[in-house]
Amino acid sequence: MTVPKAYRPTTDIAEAYNRCNPNEPLRGDELKYWYVDCSKVRGAEGLQRRLVERVSLPEGYRKGAAGADYGRALLAGHQGCGKSTELQQVKLQLENAGHWPLVIEAHTEVTPDNLDTEAVVSIVLKGLVEQLSARGVQLNQQRLQDIARWFGEERSEFKDVKEAGLEASVEAGVKGNVLVAMLGAMFRAYIRRGESEVRTATVQHQRYLSDLVDNLSDVLADAHLRVRKTAGAETQLVLLIDGLDRIKHDRLQTEVFITNRELLNRVAAHMVLTVPIDLVCSARSRTVEDTFGIVERMPSLDVESPAGCAKATEIITRRCDESLFESGVLDFICRASGGDVRHIFILAREAILRSRPRPPVTMEGARRACLDMTRSFGDWLQPAHYDALVKHHLDPEDRAGRIAEEVSGQLLLNSALLCYSNGQRCYRVHPTICGMPDCDMPALPAFESRLPERAEASDDG
Repeated sequence: MTVPKAYRPTTDIAEAYNRCNPNEPLRGDELKYWYVDCSKVRGAEGLQRRLVERVSLPEGYRKGAAGADYGRALLAGHQGCGKSTELQQVKLQLENAGHWPLVIEAHTEVTPDNLDTEAVVSIVLKGLVEQLSARGVQLNQQRLQDIARWFGEERSEFKDVKEAGLEASVEAGVKGNVLVAMLGAMFRAYIRRGESEVRTATVQHQRYLSDLVDNLSDVLADAHLRVRKTAGAETQLVLLIDGLDRIKHDRLQTEVFITNRELLNRVAAHMVLTVPIDLVCSARSRTVEDTFGIVERMPSLDVESPAGCAKATEIITRRCDESLFESGVLDFICRASGGDVRHIFILAREAILRSRPRPPVTMEGARRACLDMTRSFGDWLQPAHYDALVKHHLDPEDRAGRIAEEVSGQLLLNSALLCYSNGQRCYRVHPTICGMPDCDMPALPAFESRLPERAEASDDG
């Protein structure tokens, strides 16, 4: 395959830094030239196929089925592990099968602390209208005007903001698409004013959320018909909702995926949703799976194996020429990351910064980058975290079942504890916390002092 110049591995150090952005999933032609299939070294072979089939096999709207007959697929993994890139690949596969997948990035609309049920449903409604409009599909304008007015009436505590938004949307609609303008104004008006505001789970509020889901389903019914009219009777509309894995607070996780799970499941469309990994590893996972089905997981790359380390290295060398790095640097960075893709990019970037003003990226720069990551973990880990980390370090297969404990969930969510799969799941402490003896990389002192052999040596001394 001939690679266009724009996507060939760069020899420019600044370009290498920018290509290693841990916050940007691959899109468009980047997927074609930079994507590395790591499913085998993750222990997640067939993941994309299963996600596609979970939403494409059910009959859904084709036969006018109820919401429960729409496909549901849930994907969990550490933040930055590559879920968004995998969703882009799923999108391509669905498009190749003749469907219309829409990627809705919830985390780009509001902060994770504001991702409650109301936000999720409203973001989907807004994204649906905007993306279909961009593809030339005009939904029922009268219906959306009715929904916008409903918002104005129901959210009386924001009435002053709502009315101003609606007036602006009507004016904008004269010159452009009234639906997109109105939905945008409606969405901006509803959002909570601050993170400290907490919704009260009253009967009235639950009724409001139920009506909100019904409004979304009405729009989806119209969307299904128009998409099929445009693209063919067998075309399925699929919503790929990214960013829900970033919901950190237990209260919000419970509200969205537990308390209101049946409401979310009523959304009349095939859906792939990302979910927080600590939720999936908790006792609440059974409730989630009873409603949505088995959750697919994206484990970290097994960089302790030669094949896993080679794949991790390839993630960098598809974008950056290997000549930019001293011998052994990429191998060291990938092993120090623990196979967490986000941390591979973070360490590569930090090593570049510490090796400037010119290449190559040095081993000294890579070691300093790792030590800084070690210190960043040390800045927030508490004694209870260290105690849990040591227990997982001594029992990586979690025979004691500690992964469902709250402290372990916090460690998973913040990548201090990484999930792996090789026939069975195991959980390992991040290498920059527990150290890399063969590379002379020390463990965090607070972690090392709790290891039984260290404690015994200290007592003997």
